[in-house]
Amino acid sequence: MGDPGFERVGHARQCLDWTERQYHVAGPLGARLMDAFIAWGWMRKSPTTRSLTVTALGWEGLAQHFGMVREACEAG
Repeated sequence: MGDPGFERVGHARQCLDWTERQYHVAGPLGARLMDAFIAWGWMRKSPTTRSLTVTALGWEGLAQHFGMVREACEAG
């Protein structure tokens, strides 16, 4: 890909968010996914905290491409 972040081992790894006690994708892949989701308007970063908001467009995209539905994510 020509990007130094993707030329090393460990493109993606599992990382535990200590605040939420939930795992997320970390590493270059996680960073690229987040950049894409924000660019597509699927998610918005809070200007004052580390939190994210999934937009209505984001929930549609997550359901269509990843099979993730809002109700299932909020239940857990």
